[in-house]
Amino acid sequence: MISERLAKAINEQLNFELASGYIYKGMEAYFGKEGYDGFKHFMKLQAEEEYEHHQKFAEFLYEVDCTVEYKAIPDVKNDYESPKAAIESALEHEKEVTKRIHNLYQIALEEKDYEAITTLDWFLNEQVEEEDNFRHILDQYDLLDDAKTTTYWIDKELGKRQ
Repeated sequence: MISERLAKAINEQLNFELASGYIYKGMEAYFGKEGYDGFKHFMKLQAEEEYEHHQKFAEFLYEVDCTVEYKAIPDVKNDYESPKAAIESALEHEKEVTKRIHNLYQIALEEKDYEAITTLDWFLNEQVEEEDNFRHILDQYDLLDDAKTTTYWIDKELGKRQ
């Protein structure tokens, strides 16, 4: 049986994943308003992915006979200084998610909850990919000089995400 401490922490993360999706929906709204269809598409898919992460945590709690507890989702920002600023914000957010997953993993280790550890292994690997995706976008800005041309090119590339 999962400990109350770990169940509470997973519920907190489950809600944070929903809030993460909402953050990306806010970014999607910003990009849509500004006419960046590729960025908008990317953030739409990013939000959907966060909702899938939420569901993975929820399914784990159901499987170990725990209650899923939903909390209110805070308001999110939907305006940014630039597309690059939005991506920088997304990277910082993903770093926070990674930190939280590490904390969950530590609790699972302390509680010797091997089933949770197995589930969290997937999330650890996923976070490597999440941070890398945003870092890669920011690297494109660093490689190219003209911000407008770079943003245009990145927008076209992000529109190809499946």
